[in-house]
Formats: sequence, structure tokens, C-alpha cells
Amino acid sequence: MKDKDIEQVTEMIDVATAKIFGEMMQGWNHGTPGL
Repeated sequence: MKDKDIEQVTEMIDVATAKIFGEMMQGWNHGTPGL
């Protein structure tokens, strides 16, 4: 693995994490039944 490869993988993980986190935040903002 080269440094560039590691950077690409890290960036992909960051984007995926941000997407999941954003969806979770949107769900909370819309109100979750039972809370």
C-alpha cells in the first residue's frame, strides 16, 4: 500500500461515516417515535 492508497481509503471511510452520521441526524431531527 502506498501513502496515496491509504489517503484514498481514509477519505472513502470519512465520506461513508459522514453520510451515515448525516442520515442519523436527519432521522433525529424529524423526530423518532418512542422517544
